[in-house]
Amino acid sequence: MRRRCRQARGRRCCCSDGRRLSVLSATNSQSAQAAAHGGAGVALLPEIVARAIGGLVPVTLGESPPARVLWMLMRPDVARLARVRVVAESLISLFEK
Repeated sequence: MRRRCRQARGRRCCCSDGRRLSVLSATNSQSAQAAAHGGAGVALLPEIVARAIGGLVPVTLGESPPARVLWMLMRPDVARLARVRVVAESLISLFEK
């Protein structure tokens, strides 16, 4: 069984089986998508995006994917509107689960 290389973090690393591992850290899903589609390796993508691209194969991680921080941005004048607050609160409760 291969172990994950925990020292990588954006630089080259040697894995337990002696292979060299290149690590690419993408700051957006478009870069990760392009790298995975180009054959550079595995990317953590939303399932709907991966299906839409085609040519990608789902991989079981065996553990939960890393948590991601989500930001909700609203202009201050719009954030005060009741209809916008209702949607914002619904999204917040949905993502807190």
